Amino acid sequence: ASSALKHLGGPDIRDSYVYAFNAKDGSRLWLSDKVNDYILSSPTVTNGVVYIGSQDAFLYALNATSGKRLWRYNTGGKIFTSPKVFNGVVYAGVIGNVTATTTTSSTNDTTQSSSYILALNATNGSSLWQHSIVNYAGSQIAVHNGVIYVGSEDSFIYALSTKDGAEIWRHKLDVAVTIFSGNAPITVAP
Repeated sequence: ASSALKHLGGPDIRDSYVYAFNAKDGSRLWLSDKVNDYILSSPTVTNGVVYIGSQDAFLYALNATSGKRLWRYNTGGKIFTSPKVFNGVVYAGVIGNVTATTTTSSTNDTTQSSSYILALNATNGSSLWQHSIVNYAGSQIAVHNGVIYVGSEDSFIYALSTKDGAEIWRHKLDVAVTIFSGNAPITVAP
């Protein structure tokens, strides 16, 4: 990738393209092909590849120099948070279909979703594993020492194995987890 190509989270450009700009003079380097829905996640740029999730249920890998699509993977759901790339694997939180179900309480309804954490081969986009979670991963994914840490709107922090997505532990909080950062120690801001 060009040394002038820099990744900055935001601003939120609400259209169906990925843009690359020259960091020195602001000129546009390239514009990706149009996707079928908004792109709300920030890109992750590593090893000459731009990884980005979209509302059209695809995770895209683009050449960082030209913007040409290398591959795309149909996730079956929307991606709001930035993909995380670590050791040749792309991790993403996917928001599945939401279905309303009535609780036993007469005060409110609950929602359940078929959301999950996804691991893909960063080179070709092939699926490595998925781990279902109750509600969508509203936080960024952190990876440290073979463990994925992610917060969810169901008020849990999950620790998953990078090898196969197996749940190592989960911890219930009093609030939904929507912002997550860190390597070690874990830092959560509700």
